[in-house]
Amino acid sequence: MDFSFAPDTHFTVSIGMTVFGHREQFSTVLKRADVALYRAKRLGRNRHEIDLPDQNLAAKRGAR
Repeated sequence: MDFSFAPDTHFTVSIGMTVFGHREQFSTVLKRADVALYRAKRLGRNRHEIDLPDQNLAAKRGAR
């Protein structure tokens, strides 16, 4: 495979990260990573965002 790019080509990366909580289902962790990714994209290019289990609890409590 050839991964050569034109010299004036620029790339940006948006990354969403999370951590596994104790006894948490993989689907839940994947959803949090997805939330973090789209938050990074919404806030601008070339960013990373971390979504932790504690953040979701705080957001849910604040929404009540």
